[in-house]
Amino acid sequence: MEEIYRKYRQALVFDARNRLGDEHLAEDCVQETFLCLYEKMLRGVSFDDEGRLTAFLFRTNAIVAAKMKRELARDAHAEEKSDVQEDEPISIESLLLREELGEQLDEALRSIPLHHAVAAICRYGYDQPYAEVGGRLGKSPDTARKYAARGIKELKEKMK
Repeated sequence: MEEIYRKYRQALVFDARNRLGDEHLAEDCVQETFLCLYEKMLRGVSFDDEGRLTAFLFRTNAIVAAKMKRELARDAHAEEKSDVQEDEPISIESLLLREELGEQLDEALRSIPLHHAVAAICRYGYDQPYAEVGGRLGKSPDTARKYAARGIKELKEKMK
């Protein structure tokens, strides 16, 4: 677990900071993400390949960040209005659909070449410039553009 933390922490903090706009919130988000990973591992879930682990970490990080943003917005709104009504409850069916789609996406990401998946996630999921994506992959921006385009095309085919 410590090795995984050292390897992914910085990238996850960068991702969370981009999503939340705050360094301290980003750190909290990453801690929650690793707590989710730890709980999964305690339940016996194994991440046999790096692609599956990477997909889980970044998807969980995005979910945790979105939850934090909703809570911050709700808190800010509650300060503005004292008579805030409760949000509509989320249906079990909606949660199951989200989980099913997440599993399909994870499976699709595992089935395409890792460099295509990373390029597509970084570019389209996190809106990183091709130069930065290429730097992460040790490739040129033009190569990163090709990898990202291929990754998206392959994901669309797998998700049909």
